[in-house]
Amino acid sequence: MEAQGSYDWQTLYQTHVAVLMERLQKSLNENKFDGVLIYSGTSPVAFRDDNNYPFKANPHFKHWLPLPEQPGCMLWITPGIKPTLFFLQPQDFWHAAPPEPEGFWINEWDIKIVHTISEVRQQLAIDWNKIAFIGEITDDLFDWPVQHINPKTLLANLEYMRAYKTEYEQHCLKMANIRAVKGHRAAYQAWCSGKTEFETHCAYLLACQLRESQLPYDSIVAFNDHGAILHYDHYQTCASAEINSFLLDAGAVYNGYIADITRTYCAGESHVFGELIQALDLAQQKIISEIKPGISFVDLHEKMHEAIAVLLHQFEIVHLPVEQIMRDDITQVFFPHGLGHLIGVQTHDIGGRQRDISGEMLATHSKHPFLRLLRPLDINVATTIEPGIYFIPMLLKRLHQSTHTKHINWALIDALCSFGGIRIEDTIIINEHGAENITRNAFKLMSEL
Repeated sequence: MEAQGSYDWQTLYQTHVAVLMERLQKSLNENKFDGVLIYSGTSPVAFRDDNNYPFKANPHFKHWLPLPEQPGCMLWITPGIKPTLFFLQPQDFWHAAPPEPEGFWINEWDIKIVHTISEVRQQLAIDWNKIAFIGEITDDLFDWPVQHINPKTLLANLEYMRAYKTEYEQHCLKMANIRAVKGHRAAYQAWCSGKTEFETHCAYLLACQLRESQLPYDSIVAFNDHGAILHYDHYQTCASAEINSFLLDAGAVYNGYIADITRTYCAGESHVFGELIQALDLAQQKIISEIKPGISFVDLHEKMHEAIAVLLHQFEIVHLPVEQIMRDDITQVFFPHGLGHLIGVQTHDIGGRQRDISGEMLATHSKHPFLRLLRPLDINVATTIEPGIYFIPMLLKRLHQSTHTKHINWALIDALCSFGGIRIEDTIIINEHGAENITRNAFKLMSEL
């Protein structure tokens, strides 16, 4: 992997569009549509206000081309014809107009500049009864004669197949990880130098060269016991009296594709929490090394619970045999979320619970209802692997009130609660040999520069 991403982007993208076109043609034929309109979306105005919310593009739009920040654009795609991009360039002296499209991707599109969304309708010579529309119907489109809005079977087909990443998409994911690693390294240095959560968050943004609204999700910058809040995003502006730990879950974007990385650090002298971080890190790498094409993600999740049961026993947090820790579901207290999720143009790429292209959903796992990925891991699928061990007061309270309380090392847990929790998260891409860890590769590359 090269730091500046000096790939043949034009060829990669050309092949990417060809693959998407082949998938789309098959799906349109099965659903008896001639073509599809895909709307990038708009940025809605806040209630009783004149300011807009930050724009988030339709993921189906981002899947086709690298314009994640362009509202009001429309794609008209019908197999056998060069696809059309209606690029909205408002005539507006209040805001900077988006520059005309340029880059490696433009040769694959018939690009038409429009100044209002109504111009798109005027230029479309189509049979509205035979086209599908994918996107939100906003006020600008309210009177359009659209008949088939977000057809379920069409969406199910496209969203299931989106798990399989083209070579172009895989390179975008790698570049997003490189970008995010730059932020992680800067945030770690900020934490080491005594910065606050907010200052550390700002260091991350600066290193990634991203505005907060451009992040794929709200970064989790959690010092000490804040690490026990799975989606903590408050960013304290005052310095902590004591620094024990730092959990950073923060991502980045490249051409609309997302990195989602988590690391946890222990402060001060050697402590059982620091040793627990190292042990979980090794367990995460071990389970990744065992991944082969076709493996059940549910089985992987169960194996991770077994590994965590071993750690709870090994570190004398739970004074029970590993088999009983598993049998009595005690690991659920310390690892209450899923092992990972599909990733791509969405942080939690859709389709992880689908059985197949028909849209039939896999049953929610009775023991692991929060598991976002239930389908097997096939070649070219990208997913995160993110085990955790947390000391969450609400869950610990339930454990304390259970019959297992006498087998729990509460003195040690009380000491560990001030550290919050641990999460280690990497993105992997499945290949014929196993799994490529593109996050670890990015950290290695950045350390060598």
